[in-house]
Amino acid sequence: GRMYPAARTFQPDYHEHLMNKMYAINKNVEPWLKTNHKLKWMRSKFSEHIKCDYITSNVAEVWNNWVKDIKDLPIATLADTLRSKFMELYARRRRIGEKFRGHIMLPVVVRQLYAMSRELGHLKIKEGGREEAEVTEVTDSHKIIRHVVNIKDHICTCREWQVSGKPCPHALTLITTHRNPKMEDYMHPYFSVYHFRLAYGGVIRPLPDMS
Repeated sequence: GRMYPAARTFQPDYHEHLMNKMYAINKNVEPWLKTNHKLKWMRSKFSEHIKCDYITSNVAEVWNNWVKDIKDLPIATLADTLRSKFMELYARRRRIGEKFRGHIMLPVVVRQLYAMSRELGHLKIKEGGREEAEVTEVTDSHKIIRHVVNIKDHICTCREWQVSGKPCPHALTLITTHRNPKMEDYMHPYFSVYHFRLAYGGVIRPLPDMS
């Protein structure tokens, strides 16, 4: 029951708190994890430079579903079929990128943030200035948690903003106090149309038959 909360939190101190509770219940947990689970499965240890907050295997599951009908092909045919699928995927993504004219950031992420900004009723804000504030959250268990947000430096003490590159709910609470805020101003360039186009800019060349 504490494993997922320990994996999901962006805060090292809270991660350690949850892990210590597990270690106290069973002395075998800590040595087993250190021996068998050395990969970084906890967001609190993720690098802030990478802008990735995924802790599930969904990407691998999507990949397996994508290739499930070709996995039993002979190796040369399999490689050629994968090349062809990637060629089509890159071409399709390039066409999508071309449609984003006039957009600085990916529209789907911008819409996601505006949708999140309409669900902040459980957060209370006390502004210290136009760029800094305390944001208080009362959880379902009546626990009171307070974070400090600095929208100039794109920082929240919960660390979600720094790790994911997108404003966390605490940051959105302050951002939405400004008149007609532009979410694009608070997102990392990782989510820019420029970088989306760059990611799929390489062309996988069509080939004649396998001979």
